[in-house]
Amino acid sequence: VEAGTKNGGSALIWAMIMREVNPNSRVITIDIVDKTAKARELPLFKERVDFLLGSSTDPKIVDEVRRRVAGKSVLVLLDSDHSRRHVLAEMQAYAPIVTPGSYLIVQDGILSGHPVKDEMAGGPWEAIDEFLAVNREFQPDRERERLMFTYCPRGYLKRISPSGGH
Repeated sequence: VEAGTKNGGSALIWAMIMREVNPNSRVITIDIVDKTAKARELPLFKERVDFLLGSSTDPKIVDEVRRRVAGKSVLVLLDSDHSRRHVLAEMQAYAPIVTPGSYLIVQDGILSGHPVKDEMAGGPWEAIDEFLAVNREFQPDRERERLMFTYCPRGYLKRISPSGGH
């Protein structure tokens, strides 16, 4: 599941990767604006990508994603609105569908002065802090950052236990 489609390029990359890992996989991608016209022309997009138009935090979108992933192995990648409030709402909405051993990936934790300065008072980094303070089912997997450069510092959150675990 990917929140933040833009032109559909990353959904296509994920579809290529997932095709090799799991021939039955699909990518669900969500955005508030549909800019996927060119991507939709490609066979891979038609075969393996489902685009949902709407806010990733809209309860109707969240419910539709939950319906589509029921009983499947799920990884969630958050790369839409990078404000703390929005990222935290996405984390809270999608954490329950991430399967144990899989990941909730929060993109662009480098914003808000970590180290990239921008106009936001808080972004993904702060959302991760707030989420982890009350959610023991996930922990940052710093091994995913082994190349010493990442846009997702502390953002590879591995689900270590089922819902209700500590």
